[in-house]
Amino acid sequence: MRQKKKNSKFLKIITLLLSMLAVVPFSYAESQEFSIGVYYPGIGFKYNIAPKIGLEARVQSEDKITVLGARGYYYLGDKSNVTLFTGAGLHTITFKGDSSEGNGTALEGFIGGEYFIMDSLSLQMDMGMAIISLLDTDNSITESGGEFTYGIGMNWYFGGGMKK
Repeated sequence: MRQKKKNSKFLKIITLLLSMLAVVPFSYAESQEFSIGVYYPGIGFKYNIAPKIGLEARVQSEDKITVLGARGYYYLGDKSNVTLFTGAGLHTITFKGDSSEGNGTALEGFIGGEYFIMDSLSLQMDMGMAIISLLDTDNSITESGGEFTYGIGMNWYFGGGMKK
């Protein structure tokens, strides 16, 4: 049992490191708008494919729950020190408790903003609603419902930061 827990943490660390190595080449091209975000409780890798559109891969983990997923951003208005956005995300969820274990999915919609402290460093906050569907594999029980979500973190931009 203890070995399985160590292997799970090891796999998460390896996945995170491989994800970081896979996106490092983007950070050296000035035309790219790539950022690494540190959020509570996770990390994200965002790439702005157009002035108003961004894509992000995100990993979050806390208290035996892991969420892996992707988010799409649409930036509202022009780029200034405060940039507002809206978006959607699709995530997979795994969980393990004392009496249950399983997995599921979450589909979320959100709104938020970034405040740029410097051209390459921003504070980000967002909130939204997620539709979550979970399956407890130990007991063959499914549960679905809506949950309020929020996020706060920092983004470090490479390749010149966000174009303003």
